[in-house]
Formats: sequence, C-alpha cells, structure tokens
Amino acid sequence: MKRLFIALEIPENIKEAIAKEQEQLNNYFYSNLVDKEKMHITLLFLGDTKLEENKIIDKIKEIKVNREITIYGIDAFPSLESPRIVFKKIEPDLKDIHEQLCKELGINETGFTAHLTLCRVKKVLKKIDTNIFSNKFYFKADKLSL
Repeated sequence: MKRLFIALEIPENIKEAIAKEQEQLNNYFYSNLVDKEKMHITLLFLGDTKLEENKIIDKIKEIKVNREITIYGIDAFPSLESPRIVFKKIEPDLKDIHEQLCKELGINETGFTAHLTLCRVKKVLKKIDTNIFSNKFYFKADKLSL
C-alpha cells in the first residue's frame, strides 16, 4: 500500500520563496523540514489506502479547479502553542473541493484545513514569531494531483 494524498501543485518560483522563508523555522524548532520539491497544498490525505490509484486519478480528473490561491502566514496543528505540524495558511479554504473529493471517493472526513506543510516538529526551541512569516504568495490553480 502507498501513502497517498490529493493536492494542488505549487509553482516552482513560489516553492523557492517559501523554502527561503521556511529556513527561519530552524530558529524555533528542532524539526524535519519538508523538501521544496515535495511542497504542495493538501486537499485530502488518504494515507495508506487500498483504493486503486487509477480509480482515484479518474475521479480527480472529473473535478474542475479554477481558483486564485493565496498562501500566507503560519499556523500549526494542533496549535502554535503546542505545534506538531507547522504550515502556511491557504485562501480560499477549499472546503468545497475537499467535500467533493470525499463524496467521489466515498470517504467520510471532517475537520479539514487546506494547508502547505512546512515542517514536522520534534521539539520547540522557543515561541515562534508569526510576524516574520508575513509574505503572501499568489497563483492560479487549475488541476488536482495525486
């Protein structure tokens, strides 16, 4: 079984800019930073799944995406006070696409937050200054990927 997720790809120039910003996280956390090449906006995490990849690909091809996306700020799961996953926030919230994916794939999932994972925290070194992550990045998304 493969760990799968459905995502929006991010343009290379934006990945490069976010990767430079991401390096600052080393001042706040002992963590595993997400490689620039693997950056994406998560829409649905499937995890280790028995669903056939071809079936998933066929379903996601049917879903039309034509959105202006803003990547901004910083937040964390479960919270910035006790971070496990640090991420960039996304606008719009993309919940409609998430719900459509869940419906098409027969998945019941709640509590969705569109995000771009920056790192997985192992240890907090000091409280993060969210003001230094004020850059906003804009692009037009037009397709989903697996």
